Amino acid sequence: TVAATKSLAVAEAAVNQVASAAALVLNAFTMDDASKLLLAAAKAKSGSEGGGVKELYERAAETIPPKLSELSSPQLIKVVLAVSKVKACRPLLESASRSAVDRMNDISPAQLMLLFTGLLPLGEDHEELNKIADHWAFSMYEATRLEGLLGPEKIIKRREDLEAKGQLSADQLSKLAHAVAPVMPNHESFWKAFGKRLREFPEELSDVGIANLKATFPDGDGPYFEKKSKLLRQAYADGGGEPKDLVKKRKKEDDRRRGEEDEDRDRSRDRDRDRADQPKTWKEREMEKLQEEQRAVQKQKDFEKDRVAQRERNIANEKNSEKQREADLERRKEAKRKMEEEREERKKEKKKAKKGKKTKKDKKDRSPSSDGGVMLTGMVGGKPQLKKASKKASNGTSASAVD
Repeated sequence: TVAATKSLAVAEAAVNQVASAAALVLNAFTMDDASKLLLAAAKAKSGSEGGGVKELYERAAETIPPKLSELSSPQLIKVVLAVSKVKACRPLLESASRSAVDRMNDISPAQLMLLFTGLLPLGEDHEELNKIADHWAFSMYEATRLEGLLGPEKIIKRREDLEAKGQLSADQLSKLAHAVAPVMPNHESFWKAFGKRLREFPEELSDVGIANLKATFPDGDGPYFEKKSKLLRQAYADGGGEPKDLVKKRKKEDDRRRGEEDEDRDRSRDRDRDRADQPKTWKEREMEKLQEEQRAVQKQKDFEKDRVAQRERNIANEKNSEKQREADLERRKEAKRKMEEEREERKKEKKKAKKGKKTKKDKKDRSPSSDGGVMLTGMVGGKPQLKKASKKASNGTSASAVD
């Protein structure tokens, strides 16, 4: 089965037959061998959904639960990762979750992250899964509290010490959040603690961590925590760059190379002192010249490598800055467009109000006359016509009086 994880031909030809045969005698396997067998079957390049592998999973669901207490933490992780997505092994996964809760205080954070990720298919309503999520929330709160007591000068040193002992780095926490978000987006204590933790280390996120955050909170969506938008913007602005483990590895290699060069120089000086009174042979002079040339070539290669790496980092930073500027420009355009729409809406409202006042005024001008309440419907010119009609009415009254 291990060969099936590396060779497609072996996986297609043998994985189901081997799994079927192993299922028959699985109870005779040690827990270490059983966990390795299940993980290898799950990672096979082909045939992991065949009948033989299904028989192995079903047999494992019957055989392993009574022996879970015998498993070490790495063995439990292998079993969980192997059966996490197998429906037939749901009872085994639930039993493994109870075992994980019993020992989660004794498991290193890095191991607990793998175990928790494998148990996520149980769903957000599963009791044991929520207990582990609460444990993560407590761990993040405690880490933030302890760093607050130390002061800013000692925080970086403490983080490095804890990460060396298995504590999650900023990138690992972003990976954990990415795994938890689709399954448990409403677990309040976990996301509240994650938000407080994110506030403490935005500058320690590498490009990998930033990518995890953007996948977890696309366009600002995703699980909620206090001041989410502000903290994400700060992380995107302050984070980025190479992962810390790669930087440390390169620094370690540089220190080792410099140490070797120092040793070479020391040995060379010792040889020079020993041979100060002896004339150098032609072969020795040629050898020294060759060594000098080799050191010069190596130094030039190292310089070129560092320069290329720095250029790539500068290009990546420029691209990120350009994307940020484009996003800011789009936001400003959107804000300007909304302002224009609001201005146009206010203009329309003013026109409508002005038109309403004019209509009311016209109605007032067309009010009933004094002669029996008859409306002067023949008015065309406004007030002059009204005066003319009033004059005719008064003349008619005078004529009737004369008669």
